[in-house]
Amino acid sequence: MPRTRRSKQEAPVPAMPPKEYNETLKGLSLESVRLSNAQLVARSLPDSTKLTVGIDYSAERCAAPGDRVCVVAHCRFKAFEETPDKEALSICADYEVVLKSAKAFSDEFFSIYVDLSLPVNVWPYFREFVQNMLGRAGYPPFALPLLMRPASTLPAPRRKRAIVR
Repeated sequence: MPRTRRSKQEAPVPAMPPKEYNETLKGLSLESVRLSNAQLVARSLPDSTKLTVGIDYSAERCAAPGDRVCVVAHCRFKAFEETPDKEALSICADYEVVLKSAKAFSDEFFSIYVDLSLPVNVWPYFREFVQNMLGRAGYPPFALPLLMRPASTLPAPRRKRAIVR
């Protein structure tokens, strides 16, 4: 993504002030997290001793009744042999998260929530799912990293890690 230069007077203004975000967040309660869709595609075990791993995460809102909010988190894990066109393994999981909200769940709140708070709820489920599926597919044990704060340390799309056998 190309970078743009900003003068000090043109500093970006957050879509929602942190205080307002925190107040809305306090009014949320987690009702459920469920695996709504999953897929494992495992090619034959690679001959190489290293794999490159890519992780992708996205989210979208879905319909929910009353004061409930439904969010679907799409998590993707891919392992490549030498280049991205030599995919050895793909694990995809969608998690439906249902929240009860005391305040309105605005678009501004949602855009921040999916980056900061939703991963805290979903990441442990996806870590366990990937570890379990890797074992079932005959791959060596591998644990995805812990979710670290700030959100920018969440494994970004196509971030690479090596798996060593």
